[in-house]
Amino acid sequence: YTSLTLLVPSQTPEPIRKHSGQVSALIACLTGACCAQTALNTHLVYLSNFCCNSGTSPWLWQPLFAHQALLLIQSGNERRAKTSSALLVATILVEASRIGAGAAAMEPPAASAAKHQADPEIADSSGASPTSRPGTDIGSPARGGKKEQSRRIAVLVCGVPPPAVLEDVGTYVDQFAALLQRDEHAGDEEWRSWDVYKGELPTADELAPFDAILFTGGAGDAFSDEPWVVQARELVRSAHARKQRMLGVCFGHQLIAQALGGRVDRAPAWGSGATTITFDEEAREVLPNMQLPPTAAIHVSHRDQVHELPEGAKVLASAEQCPIAMFSIGDQVLCIQGHPEFNERTVRSIVDAKLQRNMMTAQEAEVSNKSYQQLGDQCQQDYALLQGICAQHLRK
Repeated sequence: YTSLTLLVPSQTPEPIRKHSGQVSALIACLTGACCAQTALNTHLVYLSNFCCNSGTSPWLWQPLFAHQALLLIQSGNERRAKTSSALLVATILVEASRIGAGAAAMEPPAASAAKHQADPEIADSSGASPTSRPGTDIGSPARGGKKEQSRRIAVLVCGVPPPAVLEDVGTYVDQFAALLQRDEHAGDEEWRSWDVYKGELPTADELAPFDAILFTGGAGDAFSDEPWVVQARELVRSAHARKQRMLGVCFGHQLIAQALGGRVDRAPAWGSGATTITFDEEAREVLPNMQLPPTAAIHVSHRDQVHELPEGAKVLASAEQCPIAMFSIGDQVLCIQGHPEFNERTVRSIVDAKLQRNMMTAQEAEVSNKSYQQLGDQCQQDYALLQGICAQHLRK
């Protein structure tokens, strides 16, 4: 961590030098824990809050930002340095535009820097997977326009990506934050996550105040009798009874279906790579504000799938080998078998990990990787569409 300590340039103004130690600690500890996205989000929150509360012009932070990026490059984290520079420059521009517009009073911070520092993502005892502690307050994935009341979203993390994916794009929480921060309607949000796959589940009462619940992907079986899966299904049923909004992705899609009376079982073959989903007319009724094309390309990585829908559910989209690729229940539940939050590198890394563990044959891996020759570009083009579908459902 010492190599990442922020040495403040001599030309940095005194108000910035005075507070730079706190920024240094956050960046050094969080980035050192291999949680680049969490570190950057925390840093952004700190800087934004400081500028709002102190009246300091954010332009004065430029030497500090440049120095931080330089240190990250010197320490071998060139990719993170580029990400850091882009995000921090964007923050300067956003804050500067508000000050330039004559904003007399900016929105107070939703939480202090200490709150974000209290539960950084940590390495699992196995050393393989940094994930969040139970009930981790992970702040907002976006700093959008002012809202009268913050929206609260619970993220129930149902698994952990392979190490190569963690290094590239972070945890499932990081990936959904990256997906959803692009939505201009994000506004002010509070996100809180639980690593349910570790048995760290919230109680039904803890989930009750949240506006929406996101169930992520994972490697488990939604129909299994593992204690955490059984408890997670109970949470789905209690949330459904309370009419809370739910979004399920991959394992989350299967978990919700199984919990509410559907049937999940093995798929005919691995669903892996890029695939085409065809939207039904029902989708246009359920998602009236989305200009849905006939088809879309999406990343997939699953061995199980939904075979029978819960009562009252409607199929919104289907794929050649997955007839129930997306479904909804009223305007409360939206479930997607594919991964809107993934990119091609992520799927390829997962395939490599499965090959190493003999969970997938070389032929299956080849089929998965070849799918991107035909659909790779389309997946990139349809990312925004799928992002909009997820965001619209969570933020209704």
